[in-house]
Amino acid sequence: MNPTTSLSLTNLRYVAQRIAPNVMRTPTIRWPVPADVGGSHSDVFIKLELLQRTGSFKARGAINVIQTLLNEHDNEHDDETPFPGVTAFSAGNHAIATAYAARMLGVSAKVVMPRTANVFRLENVKAYGAQIELGDTISELIQIVNDIQRSEGRALVHPFEGLGTVQGTATVGLELCDDVPALDAVI
Repeated sequence: MNPTTSLSLTNLRYVAQRIAPNVMRTPTIRWPVPADVGGSHSDVFIKLELLQRTGSFKARGAINVIQTLLNEHDNEHDDETPFPGVTAFSAGNHAIATAYAARMLGVSAKVVMPRTANVFRLENVKAYGAQIELGDTISELIQIVNDIQRSEGRALVHPFEGLGTVQGTATVGLELCDDVPALDAVI
């Protein structure tokens, strides 16, 4: 069985190990809840994903998706056929994560962002070496991504859908459960 084809705990641990060289295991801290806010019986823990290399949890999914795509490409092509690269659409965190993941894994990325995207985020995407295409509306961004996929053969790294994205994102929860085994709720 391919360990990247399900969301079982065993497979999520495999994914966490596989993406570990390119993502940080971020700290989980206990937040001292004031007694007048949460009562004396409340323990609140915070997972500090803002310390992740790209500033958000999104790198986890992007790394996992691109690693999976590269493995599939290698399995399908015995020759020297180059991997065509990836594309994504996002206003920020996922765009940065995809650019970062592509750079870490040695593939090219073309990211579609809104013209109104924050300059800091645009500069981060550029700093990781991704090309940027701009659009005005979400439907236009998706159309541009579809055109890039069709014309260049690039694979989509979706910001929130798909098994690879979900598995990578789930490694946050895996770490949280390892850090705080008796959780009542996660928000």
